[in-house]
Amino acid sequence: MLDRMELEDRTINFLFEAATQYSLLAPAVSRALARRMRVFASAAKVNLHASSVEQLMCPRCSQVYVPGYNCHVSVKPTKRKRKDSRITKSRTSISTRKSSYSETDKQGEAVHQKCSLPTSSRRMRHATGFEASTRHPKRPRILRRWLHYICRWCKWRRCLLLPCRPQRPQVAARPAAKTLAEKKQAAVNEEARNAAKAAKRLKQAKAKAKSAATCLPAGAGEDASMRADGLAPAVESSGSAAGALSLPTAIKDREESATPNVLTADQPKASPAHPEAVAKQEPKAKRRPRQDKMSRALAQFGHAAFDTSF
Repeated sequence: MLDRMELEDRTINFLFEAATQYSLLAPAVSRALARRMRVFASAAKVNLHASSVEQLMCPRCSQVYVPGYNCHVSVKPTKRKRKDSRITKSRTSISTRKSSYSETDKQGEAVHQKCSLPTSSRRMRHATGFEASTRHPKRPRILRRWLHYICRWCKWRRCLLLPCRPQRPQVAARPAAKTLAEKKQAAVNEEARNAAKAAKRLKQAKAKAKSAATCLPAGAGEDASMRADGLAPAVESSGSAAGALSLPTAIKDREESATPNVLTADQPKASPAHPEAVAKQEPKAKRRPRQDKMSRALAQFGHAAFDTSF
């Protein structure tokens, strides 16, 4: 499906070719087609140049120009006018001779005049460094182009001025709006970059954790306060009363924490929880049973008496 601009271009080209081909066989039809083409172009807001679209006729023999049949077409730039430099050269040479010439007065004494260069009536302006830097550089002169029609029957030449060539804009053009496909591709690329960055961070974290694990000693992961038999290690200073009193308390607490909680007959059985709720629930740390100060002191005293009996 052609868009509107392509349809307009095809219509204008068709009318122009038809008007050109019928220019010799049927001049009236050719003029009607050319008129219709101009009306259509003005309605479509298309600027038509006279040298390429309108029918041109020779002003001497009244023939319609048909390139390649009865006329020759060429494009030539405007010739530059040469400045007559002979006048300026002669003036400068005469002034130089007059300034360097030494006249003699009646007594025969020579009078030397100072050499002076010819000065113009305009005041010369000497630019400073700042002014010279801020001046705009001289731009090259744009040459105009002329379209020449040379009739082959009467050798008459007709010239038409062509428009200037479009120059590149000095200011950068604004970026065009992105299409939907380009936006989707940009989003996919951004997501891929983010995924690559996340994978890189995860890899670095794993390598850091592995290096930290290899740096620890072999027995660092185990509990240092436990022995092979499950008891606390022996205290180095056996005469220390604090170490002797804390030993039975630690053994009793460990035994109570190791025994499972057995339900009695009078206690109701808890209903099973939902598996998803159990999975979501975090494991809670077991709380040790609280002992009063009196029972703790009696236990320590009995253990101390048992040790002294030996």
